[in-house]
Amino acid sequence: MANLTKRERLLAERIGERLRQRRDEMRLTQVEVGNRIDCHANMVANYEAGRNTPSAAVLWRLSHAMGRSIDWIVKGDEPQEGDPCPPT
Repeated sequence: MANLTKRERLLAERIGERLRQRRDEMRLTQVEVGNRIDCHANMVANYEAGRNTPSAAVLWRLSHAMGRSIDWIVKGDEPQEGDPCPPT
């Protein structure tokens, strides 16, 4: 995580915490999440550990695979009624 600001590192860690929390709720392994979003389990582990942040495309796939909005993944915001892009 070289060259990341303190704020960027904190954001990556919080995203990772939410991803791990949701994966645990869904009782999925990192391999299973990786298969659902078409990436290797090592990348899922890196996201959860806050070593990497998912790209916009990966956030979209995570949102749909995990049944949470991108806002929830990034900011922890719960989906609101009338959300124009709820996960499917």
